[in-house]
Amino acid sequence: MPSAGPEILLEAPHIIVRLPGTHRVLSWALVGGGLRQSSAVVWREVQSRDLGPGVCAKSLLQESLDAVGHPNAIGLLTSAPLRDYCAVQETRDGHTAVALATVGLSNALAVGDPPNINPRSFGTINVLAWFSHGLSQSATVEALSIAAEARTTAVLEAKVQSRVSEEFASGTGTDCIVVASPVSPEEHSYAGKHTNAGSLLGQTCLAAVRGGISKWRTRSKSRV
Repeated sequence: MPSAGPEILLEAPHIIVRLPGTHRVLSWALVGGGLRQSSAVVWREVQSRDLGPGVCAKSLLQESLDAVGHPNAIGLLTSAPLRDYCAVQETRDGHTAVALATVGLSNALAVGDPPNINPRSFGTINVLAWFSHGLSQSATVEALSIAAEARTTAVLEAKVQSRVSEEFASGTGTDCIVVASPVSPEEHSYAGKHTNAGSLLGQTCLAAVRGGISKWRTRSKSRV
């Protein structure tokens, strides 16, 4: 059975995404990373002063999740203004995908660059990719690959130069992608490009990151 869509709440300094019921979630998020079950994804906007010497970013984020009433949520940090988030929804043949992205590219890097241990500025791309029907464990991994490919495509299209090389960036040093689908006895076994799931997730993630990049460029121009 299809699931109703996620509820997106902008409550600065947080975006709270309430998932409709218990979901299988895969990510490498700072809090709640790995393969697990959850019913919420929460962004926390931070500034440089929030992460000064002696501050544990993971503890700060967990405290934020506790404060907004979602201690078991998947937690993401970003310095991008949350008001600039981009959410895109697509539906086809009774299936729906939703992607939500926040984008900052001041820490842009090309895949394979030397590690940038002490970046002069921070920026990250955070993406939530949600699908209305259950995905098997292997399909969830495949969906994460599709979302990452969409993120990379959007960044390469933008032709932003890496901060440490002359290559075009393919992302940032701190990107995170979250894939979520409802826990269900009926699961899609595949989520590649030849499937409705993969096509919809790819479309929405690509559009959401493109929109976030456009807003980042607008912000960057306003600071010049």
